[in-house]
Amino acid sequence: MFLPQSLLLASVSTIFVVIIAVAGAWIGVYYVNEWPDRILKVLTILVRSLPYFAVAIACLILFTVKWPIYQLLTGTIWQRLWLPTLVIMFTSSPVIMRQIYQRLLEEMTKPYITNYMMMGFSRKQVMWRALMNARLPILTLVGIYFSQSIGGMVVTEEIFAWSGLAKYGLEGIMAQDYPIIQAYMVVVLAIVIIFNQSLELFYPLINPRLKGGLKHAV
Repeated sequence: MFLPQSLLLASVSTIFVVIIAVAGAWIGVYYVNEWPDRILKVLTILVRSLPYFAVAIACLILFTVKWPIYQLLTGTIWQRLWLPTLVIMFTSSPVIMRQIYQRLLEEMTKPYITNYMMMGFSRKQVMWRALMNARLPILTLVGIYFSQSIGGMVVTEEIFAWSGLAKYGLEGIMAQDYPIIQAYMVVVLAIVIIFNQSLELFYPLINPRLKGGLKHAV
């Protein structure tokens, strides 16, 4: 029961984090050094400076006391999913967005981008090509984030009373229940290994040049 709930929360939140991060990075690079880019940079710094637990508690109070639309204990798992997802999306998107932004910006300085521009391609078309060429590092970044999310949402699961894997592991640590702690570590490690290996198998489907192995990529 603990693992499925953690997988659900991590999967849904990761999807929304990636959507927001890619969209924000795209806008920032498209309008680099212009006011949209500057606004995104300021917002990113502000959000990253906020303590996660403070944001989570503030949202919980806001949507359970001020506007009681969130069912903390009585709702179904789907009714209780949206608020922790919202908090994770709000706090994690700037971190991922900044890294994708840097990767896209680096890609836009490569010679082939200049060639495309000279051939008359629009900036949107060129940026799409840059995004496609940067998709493997971005996918790796998302994979690392997802793997860390599985067993690392201790604060989220505690605040939102989410019966996930991290909460299960924390309870084992607090009770000094070593079999539970060992089980938690084994499960998290197994998930990370399986997911990372799955990503490596998925890479050649995205880039056919990798069918001979990552070491043959050019």
